[in-house]
Amino acid sequence: MKKITLKLVAILFFLVAVGVSAQTSVSVSTINGEDPATFKTNNPSLTAGTELSIVLEYTNVQDNGGGDNIFVRMLDVWDVIAGTQVNSTVANDAGALTTTLTITVPSINPGTTDGKIQAGAWNGSAYVFGTVTGLTIEADDVEINTAVSITSINGSSSSVYHTSVSGNLTEGETLTIGVDYTAIKADPGRADVLDVRVRFLTSGYGAIAEATTGATTVTNSDSSQSTTVSLTVPDLDETLTGVRIQVLGYGYTGSGDGLVFSYVSDTFTIDSETLALSEVELDDVKVYGNTIHFTNEYLKDGYSIYNISGQVVQTGSIDGTEVSIESLNTGIYILSTSRGALKFIK
Repeated sequence: MKKITLKLVAILFFLVAVGVSAQTSVSVSTINGEDPATFKTNNPSLTAGTELSIVLEYTNVQDNGGGDNIFVRMLDVWDVIAGTQVNSTVANDAGALTTTLTITVPSINPGTTDGKIQAGAWNGSAYVFGTVTGLTIEADDVEINTAVSITSINGSSSSVYHTSVSGNLTEGETLTIGVDYTAIKADPGRADVLDVRVRFLTSGYGAIAEATTGATTVTNSDSSQSTTVSLTVPDLDETLTGVRIQVLGYGYTGSGDGLVFSYVSDTFTIDSETLALSEVELDDVKVYGNTIHFTNEYLKDGYSIYNISGQVVQTGSIDGTEVSIESLNTGIYILSTSRGALKFIK
């Protein structure tokens, strides 16, 4: 009997001498104060943004040379959900210890019925894991619906402006359109341009051939922002009634990406007779950029330039072959001389 006892003591002494140590382990002890099974029963589904206080029980976690030798994270099936891993550093001990780490339920779309909370601990050569399975994470609509609307025309509400002009738009006039927008995306149909734009449409919602589209570059935001877009009333061949002003943006529409738009509720009339020319049109006079070019026949002639409202904006004598119009704003004008008239766009 004495020999057997001595032999057991010798074996135990040998095991200690060669450094046999306890095995590394890690497990999820509680989630928000409840054991995992109870927590899953009481929380059949998790919503994005919910904070989870995770108590980990661990044994003999080794130094991995860089700290952060224990962690907790969330998985979708077995894929790590980006941004959910929380790392920590704990000391090695052969006895069971605990530490608490907090993670936040992520926004994922679609959701999952096979979500997991996984703990990991370094055993000296690799991580060992403890995993809670079978969690449901609700789908979270991470995309904000894009919205655009016209808030003003030339500084007034659209209805007030409509009343002030009796519903009539003047050809060549530049309108400043106030626009509110939310969550605009880059439009792949416009070479991925991030902008909002306004345009004129006929009463049947068709494009007006003579009209151009005004646009301005914007920044993306999930909250409402404001901007202005300049739009010039087109010079038409025929009068149009029931003209609509539309604002367009590109973004998420509730089911996918596409164009989002809205309209000014009032409709307008564009009168093609707004800019009537004299019977003689000056074919030998050209306008390039900020300069009107004349032939020598016009030397010493007088001239007048009218805006679309019929107001004289520039007069003078033609003392050479060029007259500068650099001081004029962008728009449509009529040049009038004793030899005839010319409608031009600057």
